[in-house]
Parts: sequence; structure tokens; C-alpha cells
Amino acid sequence: MKNTMVKLSGALAFALLIGCGGPAIRGFVVMPDGSQLKNTDVVVYSKPWTDSVKVDEKGEFKLSKGIDVRNEYKLIAEDKDGNMGFVKGYKLSENLEKKIVIKLSRETPAKDAVIEGDVYEQGDTGPGEKIFRGSQ
Repeated sequence: MKNTMVKLSGALAFALLIGCGGPAIRGFVVMPDGSQLKNTDVVVYSKPWTDSVKVDEKGEFKLSKGIDVRNEYKLIAEDKDGNMGFVKGYKLSENLEKKIVIKLSRETPAKDAVIEGDVYEQGDTGPGEKIFRGSQ
């Protein structure tokens, strides 16, 4: 009886998602201090990649293209200056009613960066360079 109820409630939740236009990941992107975005030129995308969307004037986003409630996603927000924020291991199945918050963080000058496993020291080479998305 319990097994039938679990299957029924799972089927009902899936039917409700399909009836409402399918599953979607909803949330907000905020500044590093948690305040509202000042610049809404921010794109949110997922890995595995499904879609990319720009946030609205409130910093809100909705990813719905290709979203599968059974998958686990890494959500990434990035602005035009290269500031990024991400959430690892996001499971829509556990967060159907919740909105996620992605907090942007500032780029780190390369001279202050820590290489995984050890600290990179090269002596005095002048001003550091920014770490770009491809090297993170």
C-alpha cells in the first residue's frame, strides 16, 4: 500500500509539473554582500547545459528548457565583467517549491590566488592578472 502511495504521489507531482509547463529552476542572483544586483547584465546557465537566460531587473531567473527533475545541476551565474557565482549539486526534485539564490563573487587577482593543493609563489612580478572563467 505504501509503495503504491509513493508511486502515486510521484506520478501526481510529475503530472503537475507537466501541466504547469514542465519543470523549471527558479531563483535570484545577488551581489556578494547579498544585496540586489545593480547591473542586470547577468546570464545564468547550468551544467549539464540545458539553457542560458538573462536575469530580469530584480535579479530573478527561470531555467526551464531541457530541465529534468531527476538530474543534479551546477548552476552558474556570470556577469559581463567576469564575476561569477555558482551552486553545486542542485537537485530540483528536492527543491520543487523553493527558489535558489546564487551569490556573485568578485574576481581574484592571480597574484592572490591559491592553486589547488599548494600556494603558488613566483616572487615580485608586478600587478596580478585576473583569473578568467576558462582557468577556474
